[in-house]
Amino acid sequence: MTTLRILVVEDQEQKYAQVAKALHDALPDADLVRTETVTEAEDMLLHPYDFVVLDISMNISPTSAAFSRGGHADLGGLDLVEYMYLNEIETPVIVVTGFDFFRVQPVQGVTELIGLEDLEQAIREKIGNQLITLVRFGSAGWADQLKSSVTGEGTAS
Repeated sequence: MTTLRILVVEDQEQKYAQVAKALHDALPDADLVRTETVTEAEDMLLHPYDFVVLDISMNISPTSAAFSRGGHADLGGLDLVEYMYLNEIETPVIVVTGFDFFRVQPVQGVTELIGLEDLEQAIREKIGNQLITLVRFGSAGWADQLKSSVTGEGTAS
């Protein structure tokens, strides 16, 4: 059996450890490659992967000035989705996020929030069915949803 290669784009150590455990529980022989920023992930996508597990609220780059809260761009992971779209990278994506709502760029000084459904729609507009699912990290059953998403067993919702 071929070893699956999974790129995990996650900047928080504790969350990465839990995501990696769930992935290894589902696929014990999987080769996990971690990046902590969008720019690192762009470089890593020059190599083939079977899946990308992507956080949305994360660092753009180690020195990015585009931070909005605690050193993170609220929708930084969408930059990687855009990069994949523009460069025709067709690797399946599983989004794992710890948030229910995200701030979008203010329009005329008004900050808008979007929810998970709007986020999923925005991602699907770029990469379509490459998006396997969106997992709400920390919710009941999140690890099982992630496991079923990478193994193809059960229904990922």
